[in-house]
Amino acid sequence: MKKIKFWAILIGLSLIIPIMGITVSNLVSNGYHKLYLEVLGDRLPGIDSINSKIPEALDIGNFCKDSNLSNTTLDFCNQYFQVKYLNYASIITLFYSIFIILLIPILGRIAAKNRNILFWLFRPGLFFSQISSVILVAANSAILVFSIYFAEPYYFGRLHYGIILGVSIAALIAVISVSIKALSPIKRAEARVFGKILYKNAYPKIWQFIESIAKQTGTTPPDTIIVGLEPTFFVTQTKVICLDGEISGKTLFISLPFCRVLEQDELQSIVGHELGHFVGDDTKWSQKFYPIYRGSIETLATLHTHGGESVAFLPAIYFMSLFIFSFEKAEKEIGRERELNADRLGAKISSPTIMAKALLKAHIYQHAWQFTQDKIKEALNNGKQIINISSFFSSVCELTPSDFMKDEIGKSSTTHPTDTHPPLLTRLDSIGIQLSSVYADSLKIPTSNLAIDLIENSLKLEEELSELEHYKLVKSGVVTINNESSPDNNATNEAPVST
Repeated sequence: MKKIKFWAILIGLSLIIPIMGITVSNLVSNGYHKLYLEVLGDRLPGIDSINSKIPEALDIGNFCKDSNLSNTTLDFCNQYFQVKYLNYASIITLFYSIFIILLIPILGRIAAKNRNILFWLFRPGLFFSQISSVILVAANSAILVFSIYFAEPYYFGRLHYGIILGVSIAALIAVISVSIKALSPIKRAEARVFGKILYKNAYPKIWQFIESIAKQTGTTPPDTIIVGLEPTFFVTQTKVICLDGEISGKTLFISLPFCRVLEQDELQSIVGHELGHFVGDDTKWSQKFYPIYRGSIETLATLHTHGGESVAFLPAIYFMSLFIFSFEKAEKEIGRERELNADRLGAKISSPTIMAKALLKAHIYQHAWQFTQDKIKEALNNGKQIINISSFFSSVCELTPSDFMKDEIGKSSTTHPTDTHPPLLTRLDSIGIQLSSVYADSLKIPTSNLAIDLIENSLKLEEELSELEHYKLVKSGVVTINNESSPDNNATNEAPVST
């Protein structure tokens, strides 16, 4: 239903004004032609101008080319030709709109057949859709103004200059605004993470661990490692803004809470997966394609935010949406294959079983994280706070029932800020592991060789980030402290009875 509505609005926005221009120009030009024939019949009684063919020399087009016309006749001819020009412009705009509406989905289908075509076609294609939307907004604005300019005096006998001036100014402002917004350069996407940098000299153990994995995967290690409380791991080449400032280069994000439930070899498989996105052909996708792809989505969101309520912005919004939607299927297919290839690399540097256990934990314990977030807010609402959110999360994981979502977890996908992850069953199948063979073992929380042991002074980091997380939630208004007690004086780290 949404797809039908999208296409209905897109076609309506693209075709209504050109069709209106064609209709108005034909009606008015036919009126001028009829008037001309009536005058011709009066002056040349021997010619039946209505029922017979008139001589070619007396055709209105040829007649108006005469250089010896009176000023009144010349004005009549000029108006006739201007109305015909409106008709030509409307027809050209109509066919250009249809051409764009058909071309963009065709380009998307072509790109879906070959990832290199998608890589090289996306950016110029996106610019083409942007410039086309501006051209069509300008053309439609002009058609609307001139349709009113010609129709009003013809049908009502006078022209309201105030209306024309108002519509013209509004159209000009719309064209300028859309041009600025739609043609603004597509910025590379940036990641905002609530985390802190692990500097190499202060955290040598985790750096040595990551550098060893990078060597095994055949890629360079990250330039920066960031830890935070978010339940995800990712590597990105885009600009990252964290609690310690702005970072460029290759950045690896590590989840402290998940490091409490992962063994070191499981962390090795996850990091191997992430660094796998910078191996071989995937490197150019991670470095060049995805930052622009995500940036285009953010640009479209900005257009929605700043112009979504303005009719003038709708063509730009819908043409960019058409382009991104047309290429989305190709991106998802390629993204799916990239993820499965990265899984296989993670399994290669550890083992398929270890990779499977790490994946299963990520899928199951994302629900424990949601529960943890609810408890954080509940505590704050009561004027309390959890001293160590990461440790609390681990306690929640320990209480996860042994049959938790056993029949549904295979269909789930994990959240990720930069890539699309396939369902768990698809990922396990790609590394040759059955869900039932690793399910029970994956729910066991390790007591030794924990991933968190690789991070020096992890307890201090966790407590500092926990305090900042509470401050962020209160400051942003997500939660409200209901009593007069200070959260600092009402700290708790008690785990709930069950999940």
